[in-house]
Amino acid sequence: MSNKCTEFLYFYKAVEPLLSKMKGKTAAMMRNKQQQMQSYQDFHTSMERYENFNLQNYSEMQADKLVITNPDNMELKVKLQELSGNLQNPYIDLFHWSKGEIFDL
Repeated sequence: MSNKCTEFLYFYKAVEPLLSKMKGKTAAMMRNKQQQMQSYQDFHTSMERYENFNLQNYSEMQADKLVITNPDNMELKVKLQELSGNLQNPYIDLFHWSKGEIFDL
């Protein structure tokens, strides 16, 4: 029995620092990916706002001159919204996996 405990202790001392490092790195990547996904959404919103300002100033309130918010081209707007809405953060699963492995130890 003490032999198995000793084996586990060596295993734990080797694996736990790796898992902790992996968890920390994954947490950083997860935050970066979340920020990136938020940036896509913010960029899409900014493009729409920019076009709405241009509608007033440069196109004499003619909505058919717009690209993203053109009422005749709603498919593009929907696709951009779907793109930013469908983005997923793969690092969340890795973070929880490494956290679970540490708890299992």
